[in-house]
Formats: sequence, C-alpha cells, structure tokens
Amino acid sequence: MAYTMYDSTFHEVTDGRLDRPELSIREARKVILSDMKMGNRSRTDIGHGFLMDMVKTATRERESLLGRLQNTKMEPRKAPEAAPRRKMEGGKDGNKI
Repeated sequence: MAYTMYDSTFHEVTDGRLDRPELSIREARKVILSDMKMGNRSRTDIGHGFLMDMVKTATRERESLLGRLQNTKMEPRKAPEAAPRRKMEGGKDGNKI
C-alpha cells in the first residue's frame, strides 16, 4: 500500500510504502503515524476526494505564485544622487563654513 503525507498547507511531506495488505486504511494510518513518531498528533479525517482537490488547488496556487515571481524582473536600484553642497552661513563670527 503506497501512501503520501501532506502538511497543513497540503504540501507533500513524505511518501512511502507499507507492505501489510491485511490492514484496513485506519489501521495502516495508525502504523504509519506511529512509525513516524506522529501517533499523538491531532488530525482531522477528511475524504480522499476532498484531500486530492485541496492538494491540486494548493499546488496550482504555489506554481502560479512561483511563476509570477520568476516573471518579475528586478530592476537594479540606482544609487541616490548626492545633494548639491551648499555653503552654510553663520558661524560664530559670521564666517562661511
């Protein structure tokens, strides 16, 4: 039995194979989570179809964002021009500084 694990943002974390065909899906989940030291974590049961829809949506959104980032050209920033120097008047004895 092949499996894939996803994080809370539906990004693939790991996958593997469990060679125990006699186990039900729930029993297999318990074995896999226990092997990964995740047996005590909270989880929500959702249907396979819903999960796959969420994975597809999240993948499309990530790919879209990556595509937009790659298409954005970073213009090199110009160094700010130095302000013209002005002579300051009014030292203690009225001399120009």
